[in-house]
Amino acid sequence: MRAANRTMNAVEVGEAVTTKTRSAGEVKFEKWCEGEPKGEWVYRNDDKGDEYFSIVYEDNSGHQRLFLPDYIARIGGETWIVEVKGGWTSGGASANIDPYAAKKAAALAAYCAKWGVRGAFIRYEESEDCLLAAEGGYSDDANDPCWKEIFRLAPRVRL
Repeated sequence: MRAANRTMNAVEVGEAVTTKTRSAGEVKFEKWCEGEPKGEWVYRNDDKGDEYFSIVYEDNSGHQRLFLPDYIARIGGETWIVEVKGGWTSGGASANIDPYAAKKAAALAAYCAKWGVRGAFIRYEESEDCLLAAEGGYSDDANDPCWKEIFRLAPRVRL
């Protein structure tokens, strides 16, 4: 199924998605989507504004905040909600600057469980030139078992 009514940032997989400055991880993820044979469509969500898709999470003070995931995609017949974070440098240092990443990952996992969709946080591992994804968990440690190479995350779909 292809995106019938393309508005804002929705495009069919295979079309150019990258239209403005993106992080290395976002560019790599977009290119992966474009080359994924089971990819149907991908939507680039914006990061500001009430008109975009968001999930509520609680910050460290218990205040509710909006988290706007980077992408919504249809891959292998499943809907995925994806957030791309800063990865790891070739020296192994974390390039993630979001202090709420773990809280957002927990909110994403709860949302996905409630609505029957899949979700993942993705980070670019520079030294291995690969994307790592965590579905249902999050850690700043690249060696944590929650991180899988993107094609091993879901054997059913190859994401």
